[in-house]
Amino acid sequence: MTTLTDWLDAAAARADAATSGPWEMHGDSVYTVLVPATSTTARRPAQRVAEVWTTDDDTVAIAAARTDLPAAIAGLRAVLTLADQIEAEAPKPMVGGFLAEQLRNTVATALGVEP
Repeated sequence: MTTLTDWLDAAAARADAATSGPWEMHGDSVYTVLVPATSTTARRPAQRVAEVWTTDDDTVAIAAARTDLPAAIAGLRAVLTLADQIEAEAPKPMVGGFLAEQLRNTVATALGVEP
């Protein structure tokens, strides 16, 4: 099974490899073109990330994922850093170690990976 660190590294690598975000959507509720927000907003944008046949809600989710995923990864890494600090600096090592382990296990369980 994948470890928490491996999952975060792989997710970050996929996000880093994608076209820079944020992304915007242009079109209607059936056919939409996703473009980088820094691209021209003309009817035919200079750079297309994707062209999709989908609903507005799906397109909004796809476009938001470009910035949401990196933010979520950063948030999870911050929680794991906090767990490391608690473990290292706790006045009562058993309590600090237990709390740190609980934080790591909670994040890993939510992602369906090993801590």
